Amino acid sequence: MELRQLRYIIKIAECGTMLKAADELFISQSGLTRSLKSLEKELGM
Repeated sequence: MELRQLRYIIKIAECGTMLKAADELFISQSGLTRSLKSLEKELGM
């Protein structure tokens, strides 16, 4: 797990949607989704 991934999760919770979170993080929504899928796989979810 990377600190970046934790920041992403927090930002999604703060914004309420992945699209808003991606905009505020200055990344694409698909990039955010890929990062979260990677984290889910790492955690076995």
